[in-house]
Amino acid sequence: MHTASLIFTLISLASAVVARRVIPLDETSLTRRDATCPASGSLPQSCINGASPANVDSCCTNTPGGQMLQTQFWDTDPVTGPTNSWTIHGLWPDHCDGTYDATCDPNRQYTNIREILTNGGATEVLSYMDTYWKDYTGQDETFWAHEWGKHGTCISTLETDCYGSSYVQYEEVVEYFERAVALFKTLPTYDWLADAGIVPSTTATYTLAQLQAVANAKFGYDAIWGCSGSSLDEVWYGYTTQGTIESGTFIANGPDGTKSTCPETGIRYVPKTATTTPPVTGVPTGKVFINVYIEAAPTTTKEKRAEATQAVEKREAKPSFLNARQRLTKRGTSTVQSSVVAERQFDPKKKATKRAACTGPLPSGVCQQTCPTGQIAQTDGSCACPDGQVKLDDNTCAVETKDGCLISAGKWYTTGTCAGYTITAVDAETFTMTTSKGPCAVTSAGAISCAAGNTASVFGVDTTTNNILYQGNSNFYAATIASGQTQVTVTTTEAANKLRLRYGPSS
Repeated sequence: MHTASLIFTLISLASAVVARRVIPLDETSLTRRDATCPASGSLPQSCINGASPANVDSCCTNTPGGQMLQTQFWDTDPVTGPTNSWTIHGLWPDHCDGTYDATCDPNRQYTNIREILTNGGATEVLSYMDTYWKDYTGQDETFWAHEWGKHGTCISTLETDCYGSSYVQYEEVVEYFERAVALFKTLPTYDWLADAGIVPSTTATYTLAQLQAVANAKFGYDAIWGCSGSSLDEVWYGYTTQGTIESGTFIANGPDGTKSTCPETGIRYVPKTATTTPPVTGVPTGKVFINVYIEAAPTTTKEKRAEATQAVEKREAKPSFLNARQRLTKRGTSTVQSSVVAERQFDPKKKATKRAACTGPLPSGVCQQTCPTGQIAQTDGSCACPDGQVKLDDNTCAVETKDGCLISAGKWYTTGTCAGYTITAVDAETFTMTTSKGPCAVTSAGAISCAAGNTASVFGVDTTTNNILYQGNSNFYAATIASGQTQVTVTTTEAANKLRLRYGPSS
């Protein structure tokens, strides 16, 4: 074992509100899934020579996601979190070779994280998250839910059937956030850098070798340093584990698969107090990710059950191993490589106001109009679609399903790396887009193309929905549905499948 290895052990906190299992580390065995887990010290490490150990119980050993990454942000535009501390990004269960799974359980995509933590007795953890686990748009709970849903559900020792008959609903969610916070507290990146004379500055620059020297001195191994252009904005620390997430041992290690994206020299560590350019009203600024939404007519209950079954089968069948070296979040105004994990959403600007439906006594003349089939009359005299549906440009209702995003060439893709689109405002209502491939344009055939030599087309945005507009229209189309490794051209000319393109989180 590396002589500078850092071994961190955490005992799960007892809940004051919900009766939860507490498993002390010196217990000789742990009862899970009607089987017995040996004490964590006698279990194999979750990664051995870049591979998962064979013939292990996934309730006792984290597999195949045995390489745990504690990831942190340094956000300066806008300034997010304390000015003298990095903030939590998440806790990710990568495979031992650096690939990873994502969103592993559609039935546990919980959004009420604050309520879950409160009811689970983790109020101190929640209070800490309110300061140190921040979303740069202010949507903290949405960010937490995203981290749990995408990464927490892929940790094998947090599968609900591992708890057996003692399982209390949501306890695995509480344990995920407890562990993520506890690990972050042992990794004071700001203080470690400051001890080595690396401090935020508007003029000084640093080298990657200096950053890695700090990581090796304080953590015991190289870390993965992420830069947006030349500006430092992220760091990942790697661990293997012995035992479960909530009560096992975390052993510092050098992550496999992913490499630092910062340049060798000239790295800027921008102060959080630096002034920033205010956004142009109505138009997204900086770097965004263009998500694809498929629109379809509302389905019957029978159809919904069938679609849900197909979605699970599709998730289980399609390749889930993505190259983790693409996963550092890339934001800012410079053109940079695309990212699989743009973990946080862009500022939605305005939000649509939800109007009350016409129920109970109403003023004379209000809600007496006839609404189109499937829409509900509102107290302000308008018609609205039912919850969970959106109104299309042709005044019909539709169900939207997010499925993939645009990659750097402007094509629709569902299983690979989403691209960062750099937004340049033309005026208060319109903008152009550029990717690493070049300017984005709508060709004479109506296809979206991002390539060198293009003359950038001008786009707009519906600020109530974040839908991208072209010539005032939010309708885009595709001849086929993207799936697997197939990349599909998106057009503005009518085709079999109607799409919406919306800026926001990539996954």
